[in-house]
Amino acid sequence: METRKYIPDDIRMAENDVMYEQYCNSVGARLRDLDNPGDVDCKRWPWELIQNAKDTVVKREKDRFVDVVFHRYIDEKGHQCLSFLHNGEPFSAKALVGLKWKFSAEKRSEEITEDGIRRDKQSTGRFGTGFLTTHALSRIIDIKGALETKDKGLVSVDMTLYRNGTTDEELKKGLIRTEEETRYNEREIERKDGHPITEFIYHLDSEDKIRPARMGIANLMDNSAQTMTFCPTIRSITINDEIDKVYYEICRKGDDKPIQGTFAQCEFEETKGSNSQNRIFIVNSIEEPNQELTLFKKFERNLRLQLAIEVNDRKEVKPISYDVSPSVYCSLPLIGFERMTLPFYINSNDLEPVTERIALYLKKIRKGKRYNNETNCDEEDIFPNGINWMILERSVPMYQELIDYLITNEYTDLYNLGNGLGQILDSGSGWTEEEKDCLAARYIIPLREIVVRKSIVKTNDGLRSIEKDNLYFPANIKSNFYEICNNIYGNSMPVFDELRYWIRNKWGAYKFADDFEESIDKSEQSIFQLVDTNAIANFIEEAGNINSLALIDQSNSIEWLNSFYKWLSDAKSSIINEKRIVPNRKKNFVCVSGEKPLKNGADIEEVVYTFMKKLGLDWDEQLLLDGINSISLEAIKREDVVNAIKKRCKDIIDSKTNVMELLLPIVTAIPTNAENENRKNFRNKRLQIIEFFKAIYQKEVTNEVEINLSAEIWEDTDKWLMRQLLDQVASKKQLDTINESGDNQTNKYCTIKWLNNFVNFSINNGYLHQEELSGDNQSGKDGKHWNLIPNGYGEYCSLDQLHTIGNVPRELLSENFAVSGIDIKANLIHDRFEINNRLNIVPLQLANIVKNLESFYTDKNKELKTKIDVASYIIHLKPSEQNLFDKLLNVYDMFAHYSGTQTEIECSDISLWRGSVNVIVNYLAGEISKEGSLNMLDKKLQKEDGSASTIPAIKWIDDYIDYILEARLHISEDTLIMPDYYGKLHSIKDKMYDGNCIEDIEELIPILKNGLLNDCLFEEGADFKRNILSYVLKPGFRHTEHAQDDTKRVILGIINECVTYCYKNINDKNRELIKDAVERIVNYFQSEVHAQDGKLMQDVYSKRNDMAMDLLYDPETRKQLQKMHDAFTLDEMNDLVNSKNEIKQLLEDKTVIQELSQKKDELYKEVSQLETLKLMQEKFPDFNLKEIFDRLQKEQGDFDTTQINDRVTKQRKIQIGDKGECFVYQELCRKYGIDNVKWSNLVTSSTADSRCVHWNGEAYYLCTTSHDYDFEVALTDGRKLLFEVKTTVGDVSQSDLFPLNFQTKEWDYIEKTDNNSKYVIVRVFAVETSPKAYYLQKYSEVSDL
Repeated sequence: METRKYIPDDIRMAENDVMYEQYCNSVGARLRDLDNPGDVDCKRWPWELIQNAKDTVVKREKDRFVDVVFHRYIDEKGHQCLSFLHNGEPFSAKALVGLKWKFSAEKRSEEITEDGIRRDKQSTGRFGTGFLTTHALSRIIDIKGALETKDKGLVSVDMTLYRNGTTDEELKKGLIRTEEETRYNEREIERKDGHPITEFIYHLDSEDKIRPARMGIANLMDNSAQTMTFCPTIRSITINDEIDKVYYEICRKGDDKPIQGTFAQCEFEETKGSNSQNRIFIVNSIEEPNQELTLFKKFERNLRLQLAIEVNDRKEVKPISYDVSPSVYCSLPLIGFERMTLPFYINSNDLEPVTERIALYLKKIRKGKRYNNETNCDEEDIFPNGINWMILERSVPMYQELIDYLITNEYTDLYNLGNGLGQILDSGSGWTEEEKDCLAARYIIPLREIVVRKSIVKTNDGLRSIEKDNLYFPANIKSNFYEICNNIYGNSMPVFDELRYWIRNKWGAYKFADDFEESIDKSEQSIFQLVDTNAIANFIEEAGNINSLALIDQSNSIEWLNSFYKWLSDAKSSIINEKRIVPNRKKNFVCVSGEKPLKNGADIEEVVYTFMKKLGLDWDEQLLLDGINSISLEAIKREDVVNAIKKRCKDIIDSKTNVMELLLPIVTAIPTNAENENRKNFRNKRLQIIEFFKAIYQKEVTNEVEINLSAEIWEDTDKWLMRQLLDQVASKKQLDTINESGDNQTNKYCTIKWLNNFVNFSINNGYLHQEELSGDNQSGKDGKHWNLIPNGYGEYCSLDQLHTIGNVPRELLSENFAVSGIDIKANLIHDRFEINNRLNIVPLQLANIVKNLESFYTDKNKELKTKIDVASYIIHLKPSEQNLFDKLLNVYDMFAHYSGTQTEIECSDISLWRGSVNVIVNYLAGEISKEGSLNMLDKKLQKEDGSASTIPAIKWIDDYIDYILEARLHISEDTLIMPDYYGKLHSIKDKMYDGNCIEDIEELIPILKNGLLNDCLFEEGADFKRNILSYVLKPGFRHTEHAQDDTKRVILGIINECVTYCYKNINDKNRELIKDAVERIVNYFQSEVHAQDGKLMQDVYSKRNDMAMDLLYDPETRKQLQKMHDAFTLDEMNDLVNSKNEIKQLLEDKTVIQELSQKKDELYKEVSQLETLKLMQEKFPDFNLKEIFDRLQKEQGDFDTTQINDRVTKQRKIQIGDKGECFVYQELCRKYGIDNVKWSNLVTSSTADSRCVHWNGEAYYLCTTSHDYDFEVALTDGRKLLFEVKTTVGDVSQSDLFPLNFQTKEWDYIEKTDNNSKYVIVRVFAVETSPKAYYLQKYSEVSDL
């Protein structure tokens, strides 16, 4: 029998008493406070209920949401009630007991959070101290819900909390009554959306309880959307107040929508009565590891932080109503902490609020030290203040990100982003001085800095930054003052519609306590720049002058000033008498009551003032600026104005100092118009003088002023002035050139037309005489002389130095000719100058010009370049209807890169060109010799852009010599002009050989160049023979009249002598060179064309095959080649060579080898020979079967080619040929068009014996025909192109293995083609791998390919 542990009854009774006492102590005082609840408690109770509801669904695996309903109504007994119900999770046993005994049953440091992840505590605790706040409504609460049990599962629970006692004993009795009356599993469980309903019913039994009910419901409606933004488990909140006729519902519209990075958008549908609207919040969220939080909680913790801004459907930022809505949330709003007026909502479950969650710990000290008994040392300890400061500081960059997002996505009403930051630090805001200083330094000023830096102020020029764009804010929000400020600051101010919001939120520099020490520059706080009346006055005073008044709209500064003066008058301001803000006629701002008080001069005509000022009589300093009104001043008198003007004019003339400058007003003035004829003439004369004066002194001249003064005032002035004008014109020394290139045309008045007018006017009015235009400087009156007549260059000369052009062609007036020193234009009178007929001008003679030109060319002191330039200019002047120099021009222009054209002139005297032609011809001869080679000459002929000349140097030299011969000109025999094989130029007198035969023996030329000649001991002429190519003219050079014509004989003889000697004296050093030479010789004589050349090199020709056997093949190879010769005909051997790859494949085919092994005795020799053929093909791809087999007739052998021919010869050739034709057909179709290409072998599928060939996705039916070509292409001009295709499977790099064979009939057909038909051979390589075609055309001057 089990014995239970003994526990005294006294202990059990004592434990029971302690529990009741703890209960009474924890609820008693708080319940008494709630009998008269403050405003905070009246607003908080709904949030405590919502908190408990949302915490129930934290651990749900699905449907992690809760709907809550607040219902105020009259029950059946006529009493007011308020019920709160939700469809969260049912009660757990511990939660129900905690509710009854008042403790937070499920508040832990770690749990499954709302998103299903195990994190640090995120629920805010159920049924603890916060829940007591709901007793502000009623001490008695009816609770209906469900309980999760282990034995019966989900059962109903009905319980009433009786906390209506005032003493501990009454509270204890109420608790006992609650326990006794609680009922379980006695009714059906009510559900909503499949989840059991939990309901709390409060009895509003007095007016004191109705007040918190109403205040709580009002606060709930004001803050539901914000709360749901931060509590995603709350799906909906409904308020149905039947008593006050209030209906409110807010529902979540789907899941939060990620929009960018850490940003999401939460959207709700809110209904108030019959009106609905969308509530939208932009949320910036982070979750990140945090060391301070970890230190505070003693285990690894993540910081979760959210910032939210409300916007609407029109993308307008909505303000926070601080009177009803807090901006700080710890999952739920911190009711009572409304003094923290932030421009955004901030939420974090890691915030550390004070006990009743009505504020945050924000003391200065963040952390300290505590003694650890286990480690016996001090450890760093973070305080709740430190956690809160850390979270607030972390939100600063998040707010910046939030602003950036709103700017980027073009949200408006951004002035709300500064809401609250201006008032949060005001006196009377509820902060202690320590809290306020810390809040300013650590949080508010950093937030303010973000606001002033970001471009969120709407101006007329878009969004701008307060700090970066230096924005200003009118201190008065009246529209007329705004308009005054707007003309100063314009786009540097907010738009008028938003000004009042910025002024409401403005802030100045925060003043810290003297003993406050934080790492912040207190002097660099960004503040709002306010503009008041004094600032406007300072702005005007600092400008100093109305023209310096930096108004945005300067079209009417006076109107703006008048509006400001009216503002001052309406405001009864005395600033107008204290500051320099009123403009005088000089537009300078002065004080109206200064040492020289302003006077009103409005009665004086402006034209008089203007003229007086020009003469130096300025009275504007003491006169009020016209147009300024609302200011009464003394009027000025007009006496003595006329007398002052007359006296000033006389003093200027008599002073003889700065006369032009001081007389300028009179010089440019004209008398008023009148009916008097003399007055009219004088007026016209004055106008003409002014025109001359304006042309010469245009910088100093303004518009003419009409003054009613007598003509005598101008007479002496005009005489003095005209002599100044003559001096000015003569000092220019030449005519001005007016162009349209955009050059500065200032002071370029003296055109030929203008000069004609000026000189004639001066003579006609007695200001200039004939003798003053000719002779020396002492010719005219008073010893004055002016050179004013222009020559051909427009230079002013004396009349006795100039001539007319006579019979000289005008083309010789060019500067290009004048560089010869024969400057014709310098002595010619300008052809457009209107000179008096009495002037006698001697004409020039052409014969003298020609004579002077000949002297220029023979003058050794003249530079060659100058002579070339002049000669070039002359030869480009074409004699009328003659083409004497066209060839020379083509040669010279190409060499000199001359891009000009010829100019035809009327001149029959050819002697004008003779000297120039000789100069150019000899110049080119010298330049050719200087280059020394065709290569250097090609570079010389290159175009200026570096591209090649249109013709090569060798053709250019030919053309040059052509002209010399045609013109019967002579150049020095020492001229290097004959190009040798290497392109080096030789003199005319050097002995050279005709190189046009080189093409016939081109394949032998490398023997002369590879160094073998140096190993030969020639019997005579060794230097000549070793350098023979240096004595051979370049192939293609046409002028071989004086060259030796036995070039081929000489070259082949040298090769014969060299190879014969070196073959006899072969050594390791020259073996490879001799082998190369022998191979080239053997190949050369394989052509029947070259057979006749054997007599020119008899020694080598007769021994070439012996040399080849000795040098090209080893003994074993020669033996095998003999066998192959005896076994196959030459045509069969060529077939085997063309089928090299098929033979290899055949040898590697084991099945074939097995079949052949059965006939081993019969086929042994044939297989052996196939192996030999394979080896021979790989090692000696260039062998000539016919000649080698002729040398090996001593040995005999048999070979049966039947099997090989059956497998690889005829059928394979057809297959390869078909593929090549398919490839070429598609290329020709792409180039010429399918309609213009005719394929000889192409038939239809119904044609007998046709074969189908698939190529590049197309199918072609072919049948071999007897045509002499494979394709015919019709050109647009009526001619035809004929294509014969030769195909191989080998690559072009192996072309030596696959010779290109032609039948005799093919050569015959090529010869028969005429100019209307071009025959083209197409060689196709690698047709089965990477086909590529080469088009070989019979030589023609022009190719059609």
